[in-house]
Amino acid sequence: MAPKMPDFKNFRPQQLRDAWQPQGTSGVMLASWAISCFLALIIPVAKWGRERGNYYNYQGQYNEYEQQQRQYEQQQEAAEDGYYYGATECQWWNFRC
Repeated sequence: MAPKMPDFKNFRPQQLRDAWQPQGTSGVMLASWAISCFLALIIPVAKWGRERGNYYNYQGQYNEYEQQQRQYEQQQEAAEDGYYYGATECQWWNFRC
């Protein structure tokens, strides 16, 4: 049920303020405004953070895959050339040779 609108012809400024701001609703309106402002800031920041994390995870996995592919290709090239990948030449300080 809509409130009855007063006749504004003979109102004074204080009476206008009282008519448009009934008692008891300003605290509720302030709280709802503060909550909506807080949510308007937090929701996009949280979403951007999650998307950024997903991107960095994907980029890290892609870089790791690229490195594995590069190592595999180097091993294949070394095997084709007759060298063993990871083998070192024997030196005088290497007693295992």
